[in-house]
Amino acid sequence: MSNVRVYNDNKFEHREKFRGVQIFIPPGEYVEMNKEDAVLFKSQFTPIIRGKNGVDDPRGFKMIRIDFEPTTNVSVRDVVGEQELDLTCQACGFIAKTEPGLKVHIRTHATQMVDATAREAIENGI
Repeated sequence: MSNVRVYNDNKFEHREKFRGVQIFIPPGEYVEMNKEDAVLFKSQFTPIIRGKNGVDDPRGFKMIRIDFEPTTNVSVRDVVGEQELDLTCQACGFIAKTEPGLKVHIRTHATQMVDATAREAIENGI
């Protein structure tokens, strides 16, 4: 499951205990959580804080927003050791699922190759 960002839109910091862990989000900042935890965290009740005169204190307002765009790179990439392997065709932007799939796709661009040796290598599947 991908992580999402949980933003504190209040101008005061937000502190709350969630699943036994103290969560601290500075004003205007975010923390990363998985999607299910973020939804549960946002829906968890927080008690109302009142000032001396009985008026609600804005420090107690839970102004939490979830950015559901994944924070991890979702393009198809494969990590090989410490080297990251990019499976994107540089000619048209096609993203292959496997390295052999990318090599098969690249053959469709062999006619666009200027270098004759490179064109022959691609056509022969090298």
